[in-house]
Amino acid sequence: MGTAAGVLAALALAFGAVRCARPDDHERFTRRLGKPLFAATVIASALGGSLALWWELPWWTVPPTLVPLLAYVTWQLHRNRRADAEAG
Repeated sequence: MGTAAGVLAALALAFGAVRCARPDDHERFTRRLGKPLFAATVIASALGGSLALWWELPWWTVPPTLVPLLAYVTWQLHRNRRADAEAG
């Protein structure tokens, strides 16, 4: 639960900074990345927490696993979205 809250807070900070930096042109970044990242965060946090409970892993193993996973998902989404924007 705490990892999900921390990652969601970091996403909110990043998207808020983009909205402040680009008040007129933020939708390209926030709409295309925001929804998939929110969904990935919720799913990965629920799945990671459930697996940790099921396998009786200590709580401190979840954040070091989920944060790099979500960073990789963010990088892949951004890379794919940028390639789509350049192609079309």
